[in-house]
Amino acid sequence: MDFTKGHDNRSLKGAFLFARNCLCNPRRVGSVCPSSSALGKTMLSFLKDQQESTVMELGSGTGSITKTLLKSDINVNDFYACEISSALVQYLQKRFPEIQVREGDASELAQVFKELIGKVDCIFSGLPLKSLPSLVVDRIIDQQHKILKPRGTIIQFTYDLRPGRSILNKRFRLINSKVVVANFPPARVDVFVKE
Repeated sequence: MDFTKGHDNRSLKGAFLFARNCLCNPRRVGSVCPSSSALGKTMLSFLKDQQESTVMELGSGTGSITKTLLKSDINVNDFYACEISSALVQYLQKRFPEIQVREGDASELAQVFKELIGKVDCIFSGLPLKSLPSLVVDRIIDQQHKILKPRGTIIQFTYDLRPGRSILNKRFRLINSKVVVANFPPARVDVFVKE
């Protein structure tokens, strides 16, 4: 959440929605604080061709990573976001009307974005894969595989700072990793490629 411009109604509403979702669904949210801009910038640094890429963000929350991504050269017409909480979807649609935000479960991604199967260059994700049931995680991984182009990438952050421990290794190849200490809690960004 951005507090640099003061506490306007939107930032207060975002803070309330984040806290409510965290309390009601802690395993689904996976964090006690919104992500920092430093984390978003690190994730973005791994996207090689910003202007020509079709990108998707999974688990957009209140849009802290979304905001950072939209400050880049990413084409807003090729930016899609998927969020499971209907309240957060409504909030995101008002906050970022220039992108397509859809309500949906990442384990049903190909149904939510049928027109994008095999067409997405990069998925940005902060989904708490370690706290979700293993069957759900396996479905999410399969759905990501379906929606990505060949050689497409997943840029995933996690709070597990140990390298090489991601469940995504089942279907994707890890090509890069970086720890971001300027986030609470510190996070690791892993980059995977579809082969």
